[in-house]
Amino acid sequence: MTSRYVNCNYTVVLAAMANGDKLSPMLIFKRKKLPKCTFPKGVVVHCNEKGRMDKEACKIWVRKVWQNHPNDLRREKSLLFWDSFTTHLTSEVTQKVLDTNTDVIVIPTGLTNILQPMDVSLKKPFKAGLLNRLIAWMAAEENTRTKRERMRPPPLDMCAKWVKETWEEIKKPLIIKAFKKYCISNAMAGTE
Repeated sequence: MTSRYVNCNYTVVLAAMANGDKLSPMLIFKRKKLPKCTFPKGVVVHCNEKGRMDKEACKIWVRKVWQNHPNDLRREKSLLFWDSFTTHLTSEVTQKVLDTNTDVIVIPTGLTNILQPMDVSLKKPFKAGLLNRLIAWMAAEENTRTKRERMRPPPLDMCAKWVKETWEEIKKPLIIKAFKKYCISNAMAGTE
């Protein structure tokens, strides 16, 4: 299950498994080139001019996040839920996912905010965690200002650190509950 959280400078792509396992978050920064800084381990970082999940970013996500999950996805058949975002539906991206022994279920346009567990159950606590970190950073005297006394944006490596920390705070039971709520991982016997 994947979900994108968009900020003015970057997009965060999150994914989790029905058993509550979280995959590495991916950040897509809105810029032509990444700066030479040290990003935290366990976060996939990419950039493009729009800061969005384009076809190249999607292929990188499949290769670096989906295929690198601790469970060997090539041995066991998997199922990936994602929305009908145009990039997800390209033949190149679809083939990359199918090559990982994964079937795809596409959530119809306009129903992501209703049927996507990541959006419905996890977006609010994730965004709140990021906002709390940003507010704490803004309140600290450590951040710098421009000559016109405008606050500079936080460094990109700090944003990546915040995303990693916030994602780590989302607990397994919340993820499992989200999948069960939408009957994605319920017992086949009908007991759930």
